[in-house]
Amino acid sequence: KRQSIQLTTFLGQQSAKFGIRIDSINPVLIDGIDSKAKSRIKPQAVRISIQGADLASLARFLDALENSGKTVKIRQLKLNPNFTTPSKPDVTAQVVTYKLKGN
Repeated sequence: KRQSIQLTTFLGQQSAKFGIRIDSINPVLIDGIDSKAKSRIKPQAVRISIQGADLASLARFLDALENSGKTVKIRQLKLNPNFTTPSKPDVTAQVVTYKLKGN
């Protein structure tokens, strides 16, 4: 049985390890799984925004999220050019964790 996590706290801890500054974290509603009345799985998702991310640090951060041993997945990842510093793109990602209802 895996211990449930607080997604925003977990993201903050992981980002600090890799020198990533998360500019915003907003909750996201997920279609599909949560609408099934009989499903015991409850997804929790957030959309994070990172401005001017160093690519090497970003890659290590995302890898650490996916391979942390926790039930955390990156469902969407979008890189946009940052015209101020072209080598450091702006990033938007949807990060999701799943919990059993009642926990």
